[in-house]
Parts: sequence; structure tokens; C-alpha cells
Amino acid sequence: MKIKLFFLLIFAGTLFITQGCAENDVTEPVTSTIYVNLASNDTYEYDLGVFGDEEGATIIKQASFYRISKIDNLMTDSKTMYTYLPSQDYVGKDEVEIKTARGSDGASANTDIEIIRIVFTVLK
Repeated sequence: MKIKLFFLLIFAGTLFITQGCAENDVTEPVTSTIYVNLASNDTYEYDLGVFGDEEGATIIKQASFYRISKIDNLMTDSKTMYTYLPSQDYVGKDEVEIKTARGSDGASANTDIEIIRIVFTVLK
């Protein structure tokens, strides 16, 4: 009886450990960096593409010197756009990080995660 209980506990522990590892097999997000030169009072737009119902984009590190730094979902053509306008007469460096999530089938989490880092050099 003790041997059966011992093997049952070993099996249950192994099953628990195996399931715990499977859930932690998260793929590291792809990171890309875009460098942009921009005149001090010009607007920059970046097309993030089209997202499904369970997908989307969020700013995870906001720019520091901006009048506008936002993500908009355009209803007319289903695109998602990031827009940046530097602070009035600002000259210097700024950056934003945007996280995009795609690959959901509606029942599971997104599998295609990307971090887009946009580095602005704002010129006079």
C-alpha cells in the first residue's frame, strides 16, 4: 500500500511540474528599433497595421517631450496608427516603446509579441 501511494505521489508531482513548465514557455518578444529624424514642429506617423479583436498595441514607455504621442484605431480602413508630435520648438532626442500583440485565435493568448522602439532626433 505504501509503495502504491509513493508512486502515486511521484506521478502527481511530475505531472504538476510538467504542467507548470509548459505554461512558462513564453517566447521572448521581438524587439526592433526605428530611427527617425524629424523637424521640431512636424508630425510623425507609424502604421502598426491591422489587429484582430483580441489583438492590439499599447505604449509601454511613453515619450518624454511631446504634444501628441498616441495610438489610434482608424475605423475607416481598420489600421492602427501611432502619432508623435514633439513639444513646441523642442530640439533633441526622444523615444517611445510600443508593444504589439498578435496571434490570438480568440481562445488563447497572443503568441506574436513585438516591442517597437522609435528613437526620434528632433531637429530645428
